[in-house]
Amino acid sequence: MINNIALPLREVKKRLSEIVRDAEKEDKITVILKRNEPSSAVISFKKLRELIGDDAIKELLFEVFVTNEAEKRIKDVVKGKNVVSEEEAKKRLGWK
Repeated sequence: MINNIALPLREVKKRLSEIVRDAEKEDKITVILKRNEPSSAVISFKKLRELIGDDAIKELLFEVFVTNEAEKRIKDVVKGKNVVSEEEAKKRLGWK
């Protein structure tokens, strides 16, 4: 049987490494409480895949990838790297 637990957010902050380890190794789910109400949970990726299925996992990972790529590109633009003119961007996109 899985030994699930509910903890206040301040306790989770103190014990995060332990909680993540327990999720990975023991499939333990930790429910995080805010103002004594369930707010979110720490769950292993394996268990998440079991609960939501492979298609949802693929979609989730794709969204993470797109977000990470967008953040990288924004940082490059802020640093002045890999920046193209508006004219060049329109040309690359096939706009007139």
